[in-house]
Amino acid sequence: PNLDSCCFCGKELVDQIFFSPREGGCVCSACRKGGKAQGPFYPLDEGLLQALTYVLGCPPKKIFSFKLSDKGLSALSRLSEECLLYNLDRSFDSLKFYKEITQEIS
Repeated sequence: PNLDSCCFCGKELVDQIFFSPREGGCVCSACRKGGKAQGPFYPLDEGLLQALTYVLGCPPKKIFSFKLSDKGLSALSRLSEECLLYNLDRSFDSLKFYKEITQEIS
């Protein structure tokens, strides 16, 4: 995924940054508001953007060698899941079941 610049206009990401699994990368707020990019859009804060950049570029043995808040880990999990489901173009019964039982526990 493109994490360095807006995947539409190519400009540097300076203000609000969004990620679109459908577009395969980051989208600036201007392109998001202008209707160029298609959602869903997930807002990225600096910590989440750094975590994504790290996970995508690190050696496999070090993939879990970073720290992120619980909120950030939850957002990273949700974003990763959405990207996977979009790119594979299918859902998984086991994932649905996992979500059901984890919701019942919490």
